[in-house]
Amino acid sequence: MEFFDAHASLGHWPFRSHPVRTAAQLLARYDSCGIARGLVGSLSAVCYRDPQAGNDELLAELAPHRERLLPLAVLDPGYAGFERDLAACQAAGCVGVRLFPNYHRYELTAAPGRRALGAVAEAGLLACFVCRHEDRRQRHWLDDPEDLELAALAAGLQPFPTLRFLVLEGIGYQASPFVTDPRWRERRFGLDVSRLETVLYGSIDQLAASLGGDKLVCGSGLPLKGPHSALLKLDLLPDRALAAAVGGTNLMALLQP
Repeated sequence: MEFFDAHASLGHWPFRSHPVRTAAQLLARYDSCGIARGLVGSLSAVCYRDPQAGNDELLAELAPHRERLLPLAVLDPGYAGFERDLAACQAAGCVGVRLFPNYHRYELTAAPGRRALGAVAEAGLLACFVCRHEDRRQRHWLDDPEDLELAALAAGLQPFPTLRFLVLEGIGYQASPFVTDPRWRERRFGLDVSRLETVLYGSIDQLAASLGGDKLVCGSGLPLKGPHSALLKLDLLPDRALAAAVGGTNLMALLQP
């Protein structure tokens, strides 16, 4: 099975040091544990006043490695030039956009959120949402945004039926609208099953039964997490066809317009 990582990042994180800031360092980690490819965004851009500066850094860093590392833009709809930056990132080869309503302080159901989701949908790009970067019990005291709530994500995404999206680092999927409301089964999206809950409560098998195995993906969380726990979750799945789908083929399909 070739693992296609749904969640990796490069750059600096202002609240802690980490050992993976460059494409070469990320690829070395990938090679050490057998990860074939990954979707990669900029950690720096999340906290830069102008996220586009971080996107430019990321695109330059990934340029020699596009066959394995696929870039995602980080954009803030509250910053001037959002649409210009979105167009520039798409032209530069970004396959999707990471939106951070918790860090950039807006609601997906309010005007900035609707503006962002509509623009990403119109561009035909993948929208990605990172519910958390780190466990709240271990964060720096200035790293205080709340984790994204699944119900709030669903409420924001509901009016945009053509938008493809990923929910990363989420838990509690079984009780969320993505599972309890059957209308979501017609949508194209992926839920990341990398958190510990998936092992403790057998969530991968339950979600596959409820939603279908084609809506599950897995991310390493590098560099703020290690990759081995995500890989182990797939190794523990007795259904090897499901493991292959979650580990790569679902994400490949979701990237297709």
